[in-house]
Amino acid sequence: MMGQESVLVTARYSKLSVYDLPLQNLSESINGGYITWSVAVDPNNPRLAYVGAAAYISVFDLTMGRAINRIYGVNGLGYMALTNDGKYLLLGDNSSYSLDVIDVARQKVLRKIDLRPAMGTGATGSVLGSIVVVGPKAYVATGQTDQSRPAIAVVDLRSFTVKRITVPAGHFDN
Repeated sequence: MMGQESVLVTARYSKLSVYDLPLQNLSESINGGYITWSVAVDPNNPRLAYVGAAAYISVFDLTMGRAINRIYGVNGLGYMALTNDGKYLLLGDNSSYSLDVIDVARQKVLRKIDLRPAMGTGATGSVLGSIVVVGPKAYVATGQTDQSRPAIAVVDLRSFTVKRITVPAGHFDN
């Protein structure tokens, strides 16, 4: 079979599981720690996985089956994505309403980019949603937009500036 044969998934509140795609079942489970939320596997070092948890991000060594480090200064209960080059881990931080940029090599928070200027109450009134990375930009959606000015935030990962893409009224249903 060509391509990826299994994926790492998080079961909310406790476990990381390896899901076997051809067999369509869970083949292995690892204790994910307290309140696991989302997971991202390092493209430059596939044995490492970053797992969002209650008040930190756990760094797991998948070959050892356990956490080897924690990245503090974030609320890990948000969606994550890695940049295409694997240099940054991006986290939608629902406590500070920011896109947290984490230096993967140093495993430290590099920046917290405030999304409120671009998203208004869309950043504060709901959970920050999907993060999509295209080239040097990250697009951040929200679960519920600011009804007076619905928008998606666009973060330039070179300058760490944020802009908004206005979404036409009525295109976000609550």
